[in-house]
Amino acid sequence: MSFHLEKSDEIKSIKFTPSKYLVVKSKLISNDQKIFINIVHHDKYPFPPDIKFDPSIVYPLIINNQWEIPIITTSYVESTDKKGHPCLVWDCCINSECEKWCAANDQLKDILIEWCIESCELRSSLEIDRDDLKFPKLKYKGDIVREIELLEEDIVNIDKSSKNDGNNTDKDNKTLATAKDSTVEFLELKRQYEGGNVDNGDDVLPELLLPNQHPHKNASVDKSDMKNDISASNKPPLIQELDSTEKDLMLKKNFLVKGKQQKQKSQEISLFRYSVKMGKPSKPTAPYKLKIEITTNMQNVTSLDFTVNYADYTNTVTVKNTNTHRYKEKSLDIPLPSLYKSSSDYVDNFKVFFLKKSQTLYIFI
Repeated sequence: MSFHLEKSDEIKSIKFTPSKYLVVKSKLISNDQKIFINIVHHDKYPFPPDIKFDPSIVYPLIINNQWEIPIITTSYVESTDKKGHPCLVWDCCINSECEKWCAANDQLKDILIEWCIESCELRSSLEIDRDDLKFPKLKYKGDIVREIELLEEDIVNIDKSSKNDGNNTDKDNKTLATAKDSTVEFLELKRQYEGGNVDNGDDVLPELLLPNQHPHKNASVDKSDMKNDISASNKPPLIQELDSTEKDLMLKKNFLVKGKQQKQKSQEISLFRYSVKMGKPSKPTAPYKLKIEITTNMQNVTSLDFTVNYADYTNTVTVKNTNTHRYKEKSLDIPLPSLYKSSSDYVDNFKVFFLKKSQTLYIFI
């Protein structure tokens, strides 16, 4: 890797060639044109965040939009895929220290992916399909890694923007993902305190209750936070309280989902990814202060394929898949922000839903 400083009319520019990391593949929503995002890294540019990555410290900051990984995003170039069809390619460069954090933490990597997608969208005024994300084995789309050139003052502005981001109320909240970005021992992953962007639904989903717990008479989850899928009638309590010596509260999802599962075509054990979004419900109603939206690239899953646990001593929610005959077991640890004074308040205010149509797990706290 190398970089050079040049002078042009007293304006300093910087050229550097980053190293390969990973490639994200998707398509544009407007016309289904394929796109590739090369996520690359450099040991000097852009500067890393002042606060080093520590999940217990950083994830709450991400939720409040007060910490992010600085990204240098190039304009897209036109290229072709392996079939010769036209495609667009962006390069998103991060600091090499940040690349090491993401390589060691799947959840932070999911968040980084979501940030890179958003950065490409903002730079090019295009919308990328997040439902068609793929991760090809190649580490870079292109014959050689392209050199990046930018003004030295832009490097400083990127650094300042990252430091001041938590105070910028006009900036769009980032999500996770994305985190991404989902693990996300997060979260998606950001992905962020969003305003809520789930389609409106007419069906009210079942409320999860602890044994001997009564529904909140004055509390409701806004319908805009749920999709049409499952009716609310005749649903049993879905949270089981474990022995008092246990630290974790297991949130069991054992309600039936409409429709029969398709038979799994292959019994091969496969890897999968979590994608996570965190944010405020679109119309917050007490006592719900946080919405967590979790999706995976697993196929034909139901509520029975997951367990959800709450650990009061770490204030963390853990999601784990149970379909280990089809997929390798993978846990997603989600540190929660300080929403309530005691752990019992978290338990009392939990709601968990699974929507088969969108293959999405929702947690309201």
